Amino acid sequence: MNDSILTTLTNDTLTNGIRIAINDSTGKAMNMAMKFSGGNLPSGLPENIKNIAMLGISSIIIGTIVFFATIFAIAYFYFKTKNKERMAMIEKGIDPNAHNPKSNSSSILKWGFILVGIGLGYLSSAYLAIPAFISMIMFGGIGLISFYFIAPKLNKDK
Repeated sequence: MNDSILTTLTNDTLTNGIRIAINDSTGKAMNMAMKFSGGNLPSGLPENIKNIAMLGISSIIIGTIVFFATIFAIAYFYFKTKNKERMAMIEKGIDPNAHNPKSNSSSILKWGFILVGIGLGYLSSAYLAIPAFISMIMFGGIGLISFYFIAPKLNKDK
């Protein structure tokens, strides 16, 4: 494709909906703009182009519905199971709150150091010219090492 067609494609995509460029066997580019007005596709398009466009749109909608339904199902069964477990503990005369361990401030501090290290690694990857994943692991390790030296000082104060 030449530059004028590419410019037309990028400019028209924002205003006219979806734009598709198809190369036929002779190498000429056929540009078909599919503007969705009220959910209807233009009548001049070949049937296979309409099917491809509708398949893409419907797969996005179905994928979104399945994603949120899965999150809802996981949360529902988690809380339902947790409630059944608490009810069974109450029926047996066991205190359900005794089962939950108390929050440990050193574990919170450890995760804070790890996450801050990972964040600094991600930010510094652009300046160090190394891949972000490696930089994140490296700085996360530095966060763990700094926690190792700071945690005993906190335990002495208690």
